[in-house]
Amino acid sequence: MESGIHFHGKLDRLIHRGKHVIIRIWLDKKSLDLIRVKAGGFIEPGSEIEVTITNEKD
Repeated sequence: MESGIHFHGKLDRLIHRGKHVIIRIWLDKKSLDLIRVKAGGFIEPGSEIEVTITNEKD
């Protein structure tokens, strides 16, 4: 079973920083940037997304 912190929120925007993609979401009325997130497919701003944060290496 995969462990980590799991939550969902609304996608604000995707920000490209070189090889990194920062996914900015709104969580409890606060903006949260998630760095080096793997995402499949195209995600529309405003979409509901679910994220699991782990400390596992690629």
